[in-house]
Amino acid sequence: MPPVVVEPGAGTPLAPGRSLSARASRRDRAGSAGGGRRRRRAGAGWRRWLLRLGLVGVAGLLLVVALAAVAYRSVDLPAEPPRAQTSVVLDAEGNVLAELYDVENRVDVRLDEVSPTMVAAVIAAEDRSFRRHSGINPSSTIRALWVNVRGGDLQGGSTITQQLVKNTYLTPERSLRRKAQEAVLAVKVDRELSKDAILERYLNTIYFGRGAYGIEAAAKAYFGPTATARSLDVAQSALLAGLIRAPESADPSNDPETARARRASVLRALVATGAITQDEATMVGAAEIVTVPRDDGRATLRGSTAYFADQVRAWAVRTFGEAAAFGGGLRIETSLDPRMQAAAERAVFETLNEPGDPDGALVALDERGAVVAMIGGRSFEENEVNLALGADGGSQGRQPGSTFKPFVLAAALDAGIPVNQRFPGPSEITVDVGGQDYTVENFEGQGFGQIDLTAATASSVNTVYAQLVAATGAQAVADAARAAGITTPLEPLPSIALGVFDVSPLEMASSYMTYARRGNRITPWYVERVTEANGAVLYRAEPELEPVVPAERADLMNHVLREVIVDGTGTAADIGRPAAGKTGTTQDNTNAWFVGYTPRLGAAVWMGYGAEGRREMKDVRGRRVTGGGLPAQIWQRFMAAAVEPLDTGSFVAPRDEDLDPTTSAPPTTARRATPTTSTTSTSAPPTTADTTEAPETTTTSPSTTAAPQPTTTEAPPTPEAPTTSQAPAAPEAAPPPAGDGGGG
Repeated sequence: MPPVVVEPGAGTPLAPGRSLSARASRRDRAGSAGGGRRRRRAGAGWRRWLLRLGLVGVAGLLLVVALAAVAYRSVDLPAEPPRAQTSVVLDAEGNVLAELYDVENRVDVRLDEVSPTMVAAVIAAEDRSFRRHSGINPSSTIRALWVNVRGGDLQGGSTITQQLVKNTYLTPERSLRRKAQEAVLAVKVDRELSKDAILERYLNTIYFGRGAYGIEAAAKAYFGPTATARSLDVAQSALLAGLIRAPESADPSNDPETARARRASVLRALVATGAITQDEATMVGAAEIVTVPRDDGRATLRGSTAYFADQVRAWAVRTFGEAAAFGGGLRIETSLDPRMQAAAERAVFETLNEPGDPDGALVALDERGAVVAMIGGRSFEENEVNLALGADGGSQGRQPGSTFKPFVLAAALDAGIPVNQRFPGPSEITVDVGGQDYTVENFEGQGFGQIDLTAATASSVNTVYAQLVAATGAQAVADAARAAGITTPLEPLPSIALGVFDVSPLEMASSYMTYARRGNRITPWYVERVTEANGAVLYRAEPELEPVVPAERADLMNHVLREVIVDGTGTAADIGRPAAGKTGTTQDNTNAWFVGYTPRLGAAVWMGYGAEGRREMKDVRGRRVTGGGLPAQIWQRFMAAAVEPLDTGSFVAPRDEDLDPTTSAPPTTARRATPTTSTTSTSAPPTTADTTEAPETTTTSPSTTAAPQPTTTEAPPTPEAPTTSQAPAAPEAAPPPAGDGGGG
């Protein structure tokens, strides 16, 4: 039997007569055919799987589209919440004095008020396809979602529209759910708003650092108060656009290198989009970054106007509340005249410009009662106490000295005492005021013989004015002061005639202007008009005249006070125009004043050491300071410049019967008079600004009542709400020591 040959690896023996090669050949052919069938079956399987996967994908896509459609229909676009906007304080010519804001410093602007370069920089840096997409950029969104799904850092990939949605409608939460909500709302916003409208809203909401929300606030925060969104150049636009992604870390004041890198990145983007050339980018990139220092806080207060602006800020908070004042986008138009403010700066700071010079304050009002200029101190940054406002400015006010004498004169005229009535003017006198002995003396023991009220006022004769208080009563003087405009509580003390109660320059200027208006009082005011961001008027100043002094009597007051400047202690204040006023100096020359006015403009000037209330001014530049010296010179310098282009008008001349009435004056109640130490005369001797005008002096009498003592220190500043001065305590001791009280 022929042997059976078994092919290795096979279990089937070859039949007899069959060769191995033949069988192998047939097997190979069969295997080849079977492999083809297997490959065809495998290929068909993969196609079926791909088909199934495609169907699943299409179904998933349809599901996503359906879900997106449902989400689009079910998610309503919320109403845009009101944005806090920075309120601005403007002077009388529309210049910005201050910006008031709370958490968000923001001033909305229209797109056509933004530099085209800034618009191009933002689009190039943040969303180059902004004009082409429908609110979302799918490729950027998918990339961000893929990284998020893989567990990496949550990615942005947001378009400008999505950023607007996030900043306007959504919370800062970073999650897939919020990202999906953001995308749906972005598509809705893109459908409902034009591209320009979206871009305008975006530029008004984005945060640029330094508390600045929106491009207008950012321009000012980084490039100064005069910068605007419209004025931004290529370098400034590139810097601001680079801040959007990292507003704090890319701030040049925090990290100059990062700021330069971000600016360079934006410049490259501008070149890529064709907004600028490579040469322009190279030139800008090589330049230094120039910004202003950071100015963080709720209000930007700058320069000499800071004291005025701070008062307006306090007024706005009282009137409209903090929310509106710091976030309502109010436009607060004030009465401050920039030309007069500049004149006040020069008058005060160029006069008091030497080391060791005292502080100075000045406030000016026009005939309407509007505050047109204010110097409250040397530096608001160093000391926020406003010396022009007394208690309302954070201090306790200052003793006015003989600038209070016009109120004594007013009380005397009310009592029927004529201005041509002669009084003894001894160097010292004791009078009975309401049953109390009150002793005063003139400066350096000067005596004036018999002297009428006009001359006694011009030469600031203390002993004559003590007799007037005795004749009228201290209460009448207090009433006359309140009628004119003094708001500080006053006690009816004998020493009221010599100005021992602390008052403010604003009170004094306002009160004197009552006489300039022929007896009509107006409460001082700062704000002309307030409008909302939409232009609606919230407030308009409507000053009201209140007659408090008969016009003929005010005319007589003006006539007497003019003589102070013409031939009295205030000759240094002469401006070559009709003007009236009064000098004042307190004990030991701690305070020196000049208060004066024309028919249409008045001003008060105070000098002293603000932080050292009792520091004497007996050796300032080698001489003693009195009201007729440096204060009168400051007043003259200010007023001469302030009225130069103006028609200041003329005072109404008093009637002849008022100047020389036929009725006699009530008798004085002088108890005794110290004999004069100078030649008695019927009129005041010639005087000069720095020699005759000087502090009043009083002599202590043990049985009389004391006046309040002089201010010794400034009250601490009150940044949020104005303080209220307290009335002096009821006196129980002797009157102030010799010399306390005001100066002529």
